Amino acid sequence: MSVEATTQKVQELVAGGTGFDSSIKFVFNEGGVIHLDGNDVSNEDKEAACTINMELSDFDAMMAGDLNPMEAFMGGKMQLDGDMNVAMQLSSLFN
Repeated sequence: MSVEATTQKVQELVAGGTGFDSSIKFVFNEGGVIHLDGNDVSNEDKEAACTINMELSDFDAMMAGDLNPMEAFMGGKMQLDGDMNVAMQLSSLFN
């Protein structure tokens, strides 16, 4: 899936409200960014409390429920920079 298509899915996911109250930036190894700030989703490369570097395919698998965020981190599929507490909120975002 492309970054644009994945961004659209994230926008649909957060449209109803998620309770996610911080900012997180996903930087994809293939190129592209998704920035999530509360319920605001964009492809702008803005500052965030937590930055996660990963493959786009792994992000898509997390959104589909096929990859647990904690398992992705422990398995080295994502690298974190910044506030780890923000990253811990990912489970609620993808459930």
